[in-house]
This record gives sequence, structure tokens and C-alpha cells, in this order.
Amino acid sequence: MINQNDRLPKPSLNGLMIERKLGFENTNKELIDDIKNKIEIKSCEEWTKDFKNGELIRRRGRFKFFKIQHEFLTYLDGYYLLVVHNTGEIKFQKMIKARDLEFKISINWKRLF
Repeated sequence: MINQNDRLPKPSLNGLMIERKLGFENTNKELIDDIKNKIEIKSCEEWTKDFKNGELIRRRGRFKFFKIQHEFLTYLDGYYLLVVHNTGEIKFQKMIKARDLEFKISINWKRLF
């Protein structure tokens, strides 16, 4: 299932900021953020900017998932703590079982809330 040679995801600066805001410290030492409670924190911006056909557009943020984390969290029967923020201000949060989430690399936050 989990291969030690698999590359682990690197946390984003926004992700680290949200994790600290929620009281999680030193979260990038393990495959998931809180191994004791079997929780992986995922965060995304409520709105972000992107280019589409050469034009700058506004779109909803997306959660990014990693297969190795998802398999491990599912194996542990763990949870994702999903957090939507606007420049660091938490707007919405939700806890879901990893096994209840169909794995996709990127999911628009509105589909999960």
C-alpha cells in the first residue's frame, strides 16, 4: 500500500498558517497532520485568481489531495478537516471521513460543503 519511496507532499504556507491558527503545531513531520487523532488538515482560499484563455478570472478555491495521504488516512479510518479561508480568516470548516471521499487530486471546495 504505502511505499517508503513515495514522495510526501510539502505543506503550503497558507496551509501551515491555517494549521497553526487551529492549534496544530509541528504538523509536517508525519504523513498526516495529527497522527494521534488520525486527522489531515486541508485548506483552500474561498476565492482565488486564475488565468483562463489568457484572461484573469476569479474562481473558487480547490482542495488538493495526495494519493499516499488518502490511502494512509483511509487505512487508519481517519478524517479530513477541511478549512476554507479568506486571506487567513477562517470562513467554513468541516470534518469528513477519508473513506467517504472519492479520491481526486483537486476538488472545488463548494462540492464538499
